[in-house]
Amino acid sequence: MRIPDYAKTLRMTQTLSGEVAANIRAELARQKVSQTQVAERLGLSQAAVSRRLSGALPFELDEIAAVADLLNVRARDLILAGAA
Repeated sequence: MRIPDYAKTLRMTQTLSGEVAANIRAELARQKVSQTQVAERLGLSQAAVSRRLSGALPFELDEIAAVADLLNVRARDLILAGAA
């Protein structure tokens, strides 16, 4: 019986979360949108947004959708930016 490699799955999840955070950071910088503006849109503290943008905490899907709306881009583009 094969036991799933949970450590590998966790690493993959963390990598994807980090890529999403990097994509959002890049788009925020391109559009000159502040963490404070994101925090206000999400109803979070600036510190909570900072933790998400640093990759310490993953963004929830509804948060990605709200950030995409703020930036006038597709959520898909924030998740898959740079993917080939």
